[in-house]
Amino acid sequence: MSSSGGVDRIDRERALELIESARRGDRGAFGEIAELYRARLLALIGSRMGRGVRQVLDPEDVLLETFARSWELFARFQWRGQDSFFRWLSAIAEHLVLKASQKSARTPLALDRDVAADGISPSRALRRDERFERLEESLRSLPPDQRQAIQLARIEGLPVREVAKRMHKSPDAVKKI
Repeated sequence: MSSSGGVDRIDRERALELIESARRGDRGAFGEIAELYRARLLALIGSRMGRGVRQVLDPEDVLLETFARSWELFARFQWRGQDSFFRWLSAIAEHLVLKASQKSARTPLALDRDVAADGISPSRALRRDERFERLEESLRSLPPDQRQAIQLARIEGLPVREVAKRMHKSPDAVKKI
């Protein structure tokens, strides 16, 4: 499973196996399936939090509280397909964000209809995360040398000579990888 927080494309049987193990009290199985949704859930939480809430609460704190609450409430979870766990986590997270926004509301909010969005939209953020997850999945499927070369050259932005040096290969060999 990915430690980067991306949703791995796991098959239905594996997901159900993790759910059943978690129902029997296996925190590791719960942690494994929760970690699959970490990045996507954090993006959702960030998109739901207003400025007032962000001043008093970090999205990561809401994420951790969501996982803690979902573990406590796990007996109530019902599997209804591949995305049902994410939808369930989302509902818990949104409840926590709503509760936090009610606590942080010191003055009534005035909504401006023509306010430009600062940053990307939640749907665009989710699409970006999904593309990133597909990229991670593709990278994982590559042989180790190719994966390392791409990591060093494209992600870390190192020149070919530095990549070759770190991989203990000639620059020409790296270019052929």
